[in-house]
Amino acid sequence: MFGLACDRKQFEKYVCEHENPYSVAQFLFETELISVLERKYKIYHNYIFQSKIKKYKKSKVKPQTGYITSKTQTTWLNYFNGKIIRFFSLFLSTLLRIRKIKRYDKEEFFILSSINYLPVALATQIMSNIYGMKNIIIFTDCSESFAYDGENKLCRKILKKVYKKLVKLTEYNYDGYINFSPAMDELVNPFRRPSLVMEGFLNSNSLSFEETEKYNKFIVLFAGSLLPSMGIQNLITAFKGIHRSDVELWIAGNGVGKNELIQLASGDERIVFLGFLNRNELFEIEKKAALLVNTRNPKDLFTKYSFPSKTFEYLASSTPFLSTKLECYPEEYKEYIIFINDNKPETIKEKLEEIMAWDEEKRLAFGKKAQSFVWLEKNSDNQGKRILKFIEETL
Repeated sequence: MFGLACDRKQFEKYVCEHENPYSVAQFLFETELISVLERKYKIYHNYIFQSKIKKYKKSKVKPQTGYITSKTQTTWLNYFNGKIIRFFSLFLSTLLRIRKIKRYDKEEFFILSSINYLPVALATQIMSNIYGMKNIIIFTDCSESFAYDGENKLCRKILKKVYKKLVKLTEYNYDGYINFSPAMDELVNPFRRPSLVMEGFLNSNSLSFEETEKYNKFIVLFAGSLLPSMGIQNLITAFKGIHRSDVELWIAGNGVGKNELIQLASGDERIVFLGFLNRNELFEIEKKAALLVNTRNPKDLFTKYSFPSKTFEYLASSTPFLSTKLECYPEEYKEYIIFINDNKPETIKEKLEEIMAWDEEKRLAFGKKAQSFVWLEKNSDNQGKRILKFIEETL
């Protein structure tokens, strides 16, 4: 297995340094997936450490080991930390890693990757052909721009077209696909090879589900990446148009758009920026809030291909969840999420005011119904059975 999961100590260190919500979501999904897989399979997990070329001062990422779960160990793929050499060294490192495992253990293998990272993907596909192994991929998001450092201008300008073509080549050449949306399956699986569409599952580890008192004020909470594509500017504009002193908008997270958002919110003391919070602390706030929101623009192409992982946590909190109607959401979610058709400020404002008019009993009942749904239908046991069944059928 190749992916972004690592031991918890390294994960906490990485999150502390980078404050990247995507890394948290990927780690939570992959660790829960591993806990499902290890019920049936022995796993050799390989960690693709995401070093930033300029920020990571060491010239080489050295191999080391750590435990993801009490049963499954991960080994870091080693590579040289340079603009071009990192691709070739990671490619070679992956080849040698598979070769070493096959020499050490004579059992039958298949390869599973939780991310389509070009140098690793090319190596796994070559080695799976050499050894006659099935090669299965999980697409949680689009892979085209993955692992491009912002500073890596040489790659971006000279090799971008070649890179994209090679990425497409790897996307099309797996034996099985686990995709987070039907649109993703259409994008990466043109030859209609075996596929499973499932949007992930709830990772409830370490979360407390004890009931708690709500805040005295009506707290609207946004949590996640503070990127322009998240539509938070429209949310702030909409909220500033609501003239009530008993409501507040809390924003938790980090991202390149943070300073612009703070500037936009200036002058309204009801808008509070919480910064990047650890998962347990954030979940307690989610439980106490009155409404959780996701304001991505449903017309943005990326919303077709990735499922917002925060959805499971939001629903599990038993707090009502308001979201734009994204194409990635299956029909079954319409009873448990309050949907709006677009993320225009006037649309958001109108729906916020409508929900604020609900009595507390209605809000609590809606949240409890959503919590029951995600607990019963989207837990790792149910979703894990689907994954295990799909793998067995693909093999």
